[in-house]
Amino acid sequence: MAIQRDWSTYYAKTSERPPRLTLLHALDRFDEEGGDNRDRLAVDLGAGGGRDVIEVLRRGWQVLAIDAAPESAEAIRNRPDLPPQVHYVGPSVWDRPIDWEGPSWLANMSPNRPLVYVTLGSVFNTRLSVFRKIIRALGQLDIFGL
Repeated sequence: MAIQRDWSTYYAKTSERPPRLTLLHALDRFDEEGGDNRDRLAVDLGAGGGRDVIEVLRRGWQVLAIDAAPESAEAIRNRPDLPPQVHYVGPSVWDRPIDWEGPSWLANMSPNRPLVYVTLGSVFNTRLSVFRKIIRALGQLDIFGL
């Protein structure tokens, strides 16, 4: 039996916390390198109530915030410090079916090479520039790409 969590209450209690020190340290290192933060993309896996998301946005980065709990999007969207350029797309929750076997090409993958699966995630996504940057960044790596 899965444990049920009250994420809304958790996000309400933790949303006022400052960003994590490890994040601040990493962002400071990027700032020292120079460059335009608007060209930088951060992916926050487990975005929660957005305490780290807000700091990365405040520094001018683009952010993709992902969390399995649908309440996360609501918590981030309702933050009073959310910058005006942020747009809510919607939840992306997928629970793999128990009988899922995976695609046929999975058996052909080399176990000695990492797999990178990149998708725009939505037929409504018009940010092709993000996808092109990802492909350019991965283009020279020895990976199994789809």
